[in-house]
Amino acid sequence: MITREDRFWAKVNQRGPVNPHRPELGPCWFWLGTTVKGGYGRFWNGNKMVMAHIFGYEIFKAKIPNGLTSDHLCRMTNCVRWDHVEPVTLAVNIARSDGITATNTRKTKCSRGHDFTHKRKDGKWRICRACQYDWRRKNAERINREQRNRP
Repeated sequence: MITREDRFWAKVNQRGPVNPHRPELGPCWFWLGTTVKGGYGRFWNGNKMVMAHIFGYEIFKAKIPNGLTSDHLCRMTNCVRWDHVEPVTLAVNIARSDGITATNTRKTKCSRGHDFTHKRKDGKWRICRACQYDWRRKNAERINREQRNRP
């Protein structure tokens, strides 16, 4: 009888390239089976469809704890190599990504090259004091101009 692990391995190419993002991890193992949007592999585990990289991780390591998500250290969504996957919080996973949120979070300077020097009280975004001061000055000048030009 064919086991689910045998079915899993039949859909894995272990001769993938070494990813330039993290060459120290070694070559990726690419999923050759069904994929979903974003390139993530899907696998029938005998009961339901599961993410192939999570199934692979759980074969070799352990179940991913509740409250954590799987992060592809190699950044290859179709990679199912267990040691290329790490359980982390969603916030850590997003921060490690190349998405807009993570990219902007890593920025230390505004578009004019000034250092971000202030956070709002809720900590949600940073402010460049020099640009904020410049905006307030120009806005005050505009309001004064509009008030002088009123009939």
